[in-house]
Amino acid sequence: VGLLKPLEMTAVMEETTILSPMLCPSCKNSFQEPRLLPCLHSVCFDCLDLDKTRCPVCSGIIPPLPEIPKDLLVEYLMSNKQTLEGIACANCEQSHSIDVMLFCNTCSQPLCHKCRDFTHSAKMFAKHEIVDILSKRLNKQRLCSLHNEPFIMFNAEDKSLVCISCFREIGLSKRTHCVDIETAHSTVQNALCKSIEYTNSTQNSLSDLVDKLDIMISETSDSSQKRLEEIEETYSSITKAVELCKERLIEDCQEHTSSCLCGLQQKQDRLKLLLPVLRTTLKAADLFTSVSDRFDLVELGTHVIERLQALTSKVTQLQTVHLSDNEMLDYRKEFTQCLG
Repeated sequence: VGLLKPLEMTAVMEETTILSPMLCPSCKNSFQEPRLLPCLHSVCFDCLDLDKTRCPVCSGIIPPLPEIPKDLLVEYLMSNKQTLEGIACANCEQSHSIDVMLFCNTCSQPLCHKCRDFTHSAKMFAKHEIVDILSKRLNKQRLCSLHNEPFIMFNAEDKSLVCISCFREIGLSKRTHCVDIETAHSTVQNALCKSIEYTNSTQNSLSDLVDKLDIMISETSDSSQKRLEEIEETYSSITKAVELCKERLIEDCQEHTSSCLCGLQQKQDRLKLLLPVLRTTLKAADLFTSVSDRFDLVELGTHVIERLQALTSKVTQLQTVHLSDNEMLDYRKEFTQCLG
């Protein structure tokens, strides 16, 4: 039972994630010789490996094993484990939380409220002294192991309890650091309450931050997935457009090539037909010049010349052959335009 009401846990903190302070987070068993690490994790002594320099819970760096201090808080809780888990009523033998239990000083036995009303309401128990068990625990005396006298003061300098004999033995300068138990208890209790409240507030802030980060992680993941889908969709669209452009360009190229080949073939065929005529006419003209006299040459020469000119004119017309592909479409430009 703490000094404050039970801490309110935020919705994001599931009960399964809250480990008992009396269970080692490494082996999940009850603590055995608990040690407090610099990362503030508490683990059993046996859970620390001499050959390792890392916390078994968070992998934080830890000092050599001999330098790791005992966890005094966990040791205290373990020594009071039975009380913390519940106190059994001496009458009904049922365990109850310590904050609802009573104690009969006369019987020296713990009682629950139900059994107090049932058994100690009789006249024979009228003079029995029944107190709240928490009050009894707070008011119990503890004796000094050196002088067997009750502690009455607290030395704030070295954080130690002091009996009257201890107080007499310490120097005058150190006595100024000693305060009575009630004052020390009130001071430490108030400081502890404030520290618990502040830590609880920090815990809630941390839980809120975890919630916000969870939302951010989810939103980032969703946004990334949306971007991936958009990339795939854009890529598919571009691929389709490029594929269509490619098909059109191939078709245009094939049509252009077919047209060019057809035209070239036709010119070649016509030239092939003219070549024998050209050779024959040249041979005839050559023979004419070798056998004709002056009168024949004058009379038929003009006819021969016109015939030769007609042949060369036809050849000249058919000799114009386009061997370049400049008339083809600029496919790079076409691809660029389809991406625009």
